[in-house]
This record gives sequence, C-alpha cells and structure tokens, in this order.
Amino acid sequence: MRQRIGLALQHIQSWIAPELHDAFTDWCNGVHHREPLTVPGFVSMRRFELTPGQDPSAGRYLTLYQLADADVVDSDANRNRPPTTEPIPAEVAAGLRYIRTIYRQMSPPEGSWGPAGKMDGEQAIGAATLQILLDVATEAAAELNAWYEEEHLGDMLSVPG
Repeated sequence: MRQRIGLALQHIQSWIAPELHDAFTDWCNGVHHREPLTVPGFVSMRRFELTPGQDPSAGRYLTLYQLADADVVDSDANRNRPPTTEPIPAEVAAGLRYIRTIYRQMSPPEGSWGPAGKMDGEQAIGAATLQILLDVATEAAAELNAWYEEEHLGDMLSVPG
C-alpha cells in the first residue's frame, strides 16, 4: 500500500479512559478525522493504537495527518473550517487529554527514503508505525543527522517489513 505524503506531520497523541474507548473511537472514525481532510493541504490521515507492552505513559492513540507543509495548520482555510458537524460527546471531552505537535520534514528535504533510496510523492506504508522522539542538543544535531542518514537509515531500511 502507498500513501501520499507532504512536507510536515500533525502528530496527535491521545489519552482516554478504557471505558470511553468505544465512544471516542466511534466519534473519531465516524466524524472528526475526516473533517480536516476537507482543508487544502491536509493530505491524508492514519490513526494508531498503542501495542501491548509499550511505555504506558505514551498516548494510547496516535493520529498522524500528512500535511503539504507546516503552514497548513495556521492557514485561513483551516482556521475558518466549519465547526465539527457532530460535537465530541460530553463524557468523552471530559475524559480526553491530548498533545498536538506539528513536525516539519527535514530528511530527505522532500519525498521519503525506501530500501532502494529516495522516493518522491508517495511512500510505502505498513500497518504500524515506529516513532522515536529525540531531543538533541543543537551542537550535536549535525552529527546525529549525518549518522542517521549515512549509517542508521540504510541499516533500518534493509530489515524486511
């Protein structure tokens, strides 16, 4: 399977009590997640659930929107998007905690990397995502990025799946 990609991601981690899972999922899948995709520049969306045995402090749910670029989130079209057609159920809203973060693509400058090298326009996708969030000192960023692109990325992309 392949997915259109952009130059930025809207990354949303969500926490909610297990007893609200069904109501939250029904609202997300039935209404909420499709509405941003009506805004020019929101390219695609995928939603994930944390797999067993992972760090319990991580959000149980991860929603990723591919964005044409990071400015889409603050665009007039997004700010003036009509309100949600079906508001979030009150009990879900009261129990929901989330963090929304926008990431700008840095490597490669556009497209994506695959086992055969750089790809443009679309990327192969799987049924899961591995996310590694790093906070690197500014003075170490260039060295980390060089290692990542020159060594680590090739090693990771050589692993089937």
